[in-house]
Amino acid sequence: MPDLRASLTQALGWHIAGRLVTPEQQTTTRNAFQTIATATDQNTARAWLVGLNPLLGNVSPISAIRAGRHTATLTAAEHYARRTDFTGEQHDVP
Repeated sequence: MPDLRASLTQALGWHIAGRLVTPEQQTTTRNAFQTIATATDQNTARAWLVGLNPLLGNVSPISAIRAGRHTATLTAAEHYARRTDFTGEQHDVP
């Protein structure tokens, strides 16, 4: 199995993966990325990780992860994935 940091660098690029210094940050990022990529695609998952997120107080998921907000970030990823189908269309989910 490839090294987690190498996998993240390949999927996200060094400029994102290089900011993840702890194993917990790397694991949370991988899990959030996989959640979004499974519901949409890898490009959307990368954009979601660096875009401002209202569920995280208008900070990016990467910033939230670096601040130790792992559970909140994974919850936001799951929320996004539930609202998006495989075509990328948004759906209201109670």
